[in-house]
Amino acid sequence: MTVAPTPIPPADDTWRAEAACREYPVGRDWDPWHPDKGVGGTIAEAKAVCNGRDGNPPCPVRMQCLGDAIDKGDWYGIRGGLTEGERRQLVRGDLRDPDECTVPDTGTHAGYKQHKAIGEKACRACKRANASYHRSLQRRRGVRPVEQVRKERKTRAVETLGAFESALDAGLTPAAAVQEIGAQSANALGRMAYRNGRPDLGRIADTVRRRAVAENGDTKAQQAARQDVLAEAIGTRRNVS
Repeated sequence: MTVAPTPIPPADDTWRAEAACREYPVGRDWDPWHPDKGVGGTIAEAKAVCNGRDGNPPCPVRMQCLGDAIDKGDWYGIRGGLTEGERRQLVRGDLRDPDECTVPDTGTHAGYKQHKAIGEKACRACKRANASYHRSLQRRRGVRPVEQVRKERKTRAVETLGAFESALDAGLTPAAAVQEIGAQSANALGRMAYRNGRPDLGRIADTVRRRAVAENGDTKAQQAARQDVLAEAIGTRRNVS
């Protein structure tokens, strides 16, 4: 079934008083209608309010909201239950149901390639088949799935940070703790801590890094000086030749 909502350009803004989203005040911690702000909320949550899910009716003025967005050229955020890209597809006339398949080999890897060959987004069934095909291909080649690699990396990070914290609790200085756990560097340890939600350990590692730079000199300046000397030597060699 093709999804083809009919936008209704409103004559004024009185329709806004009946909008379902007015019951969901947005703020700094939750704004699913503008997910790119990164303040919380997902596109699915916004669409659930617009389109009506989990027993809730759809927004009574969804088509007016959609028509207002298209009429005013508002391509930002979720409007009328559609994302920016979906509204553009609607204007072009190529918006369709993500479950609708328009190629012969439905739900297969070949079907996914057929979607791409005609320049359209693949349906959900063909996307799933394509993902399954590549997972099986990786297994045959002995390549670990990305999810497994990420999980193992996460596990190693948690163990390393736990060892670093234990070394600090045992009374070692931060610099000695970094050496004790065999970390590659305080800088790498700090990045690991920040990525895994341990800013307290990240700040300690940053302190170790700054002290090392203060004791050993500016590493970047030293590297630049070595490069200048090397460039000068190369130039002299070329002039002699």
